[in-house]
Amino acid sequence: ARKIAIDIEPREVKIGNTSLGKIGLNLKDRFIESRYNSLDRIDEVEFSRYYNLTDAPESDQILREVSLNYTPVDALKLKTKYGYLKQSEDFISERIYNELKYSDKNRNQLEYVVDYVTTKNSDVTTDWNKQNGKVEVDVSIFRPGLDFLYENKNVTNTDSLLSSSYRYV
Repeated sequence: ARKIAIDIEPREVKIGNTSLGKIGLNLKDRFIESRYNSLDRIDEVEFSRYYNLTDAPESDQILREVSLNYTPVDALKLKTKYGYLKQSEDFISERIYNELKYSDKNRNQLEYVVDYVTTKNSDVTTDWNKQNGKVEVDVSIFRPGLDFLYENKNVTNTDSLLSSSYRYV
């Protein structure tokens, strides 16, 4: 097994006297050989869901991720992430994750996440779009909010939509 990670914490970027905000970068490259047995969990709890990983046969696994964090002002944070996972010759999954967070001094908050995963597993292709949004506004002693959850998973076998596909809002 091999893991190489580079984490550059968000730092302020300036051109002349003009601040462009804070920018951070994370790179990760991991290889796990099929005969490797870990003593403890090496992935996040939701890792299989993030990459639409099914019960693939024991085989080598390659994971590559790059993420960019951008904070133009303290109240606004943006994050984008690209991931590539290959396990066996037949399984390849790519993930694009985007996150926007806004929070002002009045405790008003906005969060929006778009997570798109495309997977090719033998002759089965999956396109999975997950979105989650949340808004909270401070109004006197009340804090009303709205939460939005959307998911659309299309699983196709050559030319047919399979029964494991679903969609909800």
